[in-house]
Amino acid sequence: KIVPVYRNGFAGAGNLVTNAIFETLIHFIRQQQPDEQAVQQAIRTKILDPLKNDLAVRNEFFIELEKLKKKFSENQQVISQWQQAASGSIKLKDIHESGVDINTIIDMLKQIENVADFYQYIEVATETITEKVISSLEILRNAMPEIQYHGAILTGRGFLFQPLQKKLEQKLRDRLGVPTSQLFRLRNN
Repeated sequence: KIVPVYRNGFAGAGNLVTNAIFETLIHFIRQQQPDEQAVQQAIRTKILDPLKNDLAVRNEFFIELEKLKKKFSENQQVISQWQQAASGSIKLKDIHESGVDINTIIDMLKQIENVADFYQYIEVATETITEKVISSLEILRNAMPEIQYHGAILTGRGFLFQPLQKKLEQKLRDRLGVPTSQLFRLRNN
């Protein structure tokens, strides 16, 4: 019989990882364009404003980011997929060109199969999430030494993201002494 003694989480962990992928996309686009002012203007008018003003477009855009999140790769070479993604003759680096709009960018995202942590935004997000969870548990353990951590069940959409799951499991073992055999992840709702 399992009796939970404490529940702790990071509301929005999955969203934080998705936002890190969004930041990766924006960084990639900025890095590809030598004219910083032109690319900043294009990002604002062709990505940020449409996402702010059109719910249907925002949903479609973030569906593509979620697909990338599910196919996270440790292989940094997947950046070549990003460099090759095109809509006609226009590539992601060309978003400043006339005729490019948010739908063009979404079409390009659909061609990209994987994302890797090109610029460490994903690492920072997973570290932030896991550190907050572990720190909260350490505070609780210090305040109530009679509580012992016998196991952990990882739930929520965020733990479908393998790097986050692995990082938290490692910290649960190393810092709280939870045995590997007692770490579980619910596989569905």
